[in-house]
Amino acid sequence: SEISSNNSQDQNCYRNSEAARISHWMAFGAHQVSHPLLSTLRILTDK
Repeated sequence: SEISSNNSQDQNCYRNSEAARISHWMAFGAHQVSHPLLSTLRILTDK
């Protein structure tokens, strides 16, 4: 039973790190997309 509990902890840790990585890349991607859009809007609104 010790082995199975350790294994489930590893699975939870892996799942959490995977979710963190995905959320990081989603935030990074959103930033990469929104930054040029914001720059364009800023240029357009300056005129």
